[in-house]
Amino acid sequence: MGSGLELPNSVRDEACRHFRQAQEADLLKGRSIEAVASASVYAACREDGRIETIEDVAAVARVEKVAITNAYNVMNRELSLAVRPRNPAAFVPRLCTDLKLGLGIERRARALARSATAEGVGIGCQPVGVAAGCLAIVIEDEGVGVTQSELARAAGVSIETIRARRDQLRAELDR
Repeated sequence: MGSGLELPNSVRDEACRHFRQAQEADLLKGRSIEAVASASVYAACREDGRIETIEDVAAVARVEKVAITNAYNVMNRELSLAVRPRNPAAFVPRLCTDLKLGLGIERRARALARSATAEGVGIGCQPVGVAAGCLAIVIEDEGVGVTQSELARAAGVSIETIRARRDQLRAELDR
């Protein structure tokens, strides 16, 4: 999985440490080894501040997303993992690359995402959804020919999520 996600050795080593901790804490009972290994990789990515999602890990693993999510939730609770909330601004470059958007749009969307984080807008929401909402505002303001459907596909969220975050950002940031 580490190779498939192009992870540095430090993240791979951390994933191995998490797996050993889960094994020592008897967290493998009732779960597949692949699910716990995948959850360990995801946890190591989160701790390192990387933007890989559970979907990214599931794409290179031999296990379903739901099994990884369940194993990660148990590991996070039982091992008290040191994962920080994700910053929506970190997802903007990846979305812009996927949608072939320019650097100016990326800068504006990242600035908007940083403002949203500073103001506490979107707390409790998917960070990638907030990032997509920020990008939707900038795309609409600039008149760029990217549809909400394309943005939703790139972000891995629903169109409704993008609209909800866009509307929330506009209302709470007076945009």
